[in-house]
Formats: sequence, structure tokens, C-alpha cells
Amino acid sequence: RNTCRAPNDPTAFLDQKTSFVVDNAVYGEIQRQRGILRIDQNLGTSGTTRGIVSSFASNNDLFRQRFVQAIVKMGSLNVLTGRSGEIRRNCRVFNNGR
Repeated sequence: RNTCRAPNDPTAFLDQKTSFVVDNAVYGEIQRQRGILRIDQNLGTSGTTRGIVSSFASNNDLFRQRFVQAIVKMGSLNVLTGRSGEIRRNCRVFNNGR
């Protein structure tokens, strides 16, 4: 954890208005062309995802419902443990240098 939070850590909050709240504000920012990451901003301009961004931006209850569904789904994934996984010494690269 400390390695990933060094003084020169380039991270930024993806949601500049309500950074510590799980809400739909980031989708409104994407609609206003203020997305932090290019890939997020692309969600607002792509024909296949623009409707999802619009729905989430205008309906916090829908966003929260889908967020919960996604978290539950992620909880069912098999986590690598023991020798199958690794805790990275540098969060940006695999430990063996791959």
C-alpha cells in the first residue's frame, strides 16, 4: 500500500465533486466532458454506452442498484491465493518483471 501512495503517486479522484460518496456524480461529469480518464470520457461518446451514461447520470437509484449487482458479481470471482497469486512489490508491474 505505501508503495502505491508514494509522494509522486499520479492518482486522482475520478469523481471530483463527491469523491468519498458512492453515487452517480461521475456520470454527470462525463456528460459535461469533464471525465478524468479518456476511457471514461469515451463511455459518454460511444454509441453503445452513451445511453448507459445518460441513464446513470439522471438516476442515482438505478446507478446504486447496478453498482450493488456488480459488487456482488465481483465477490463471486475466485481470488488467487497462496502460490497462485502474488502481492506486488511495485503495484505497476508483476513481481517477476513480466
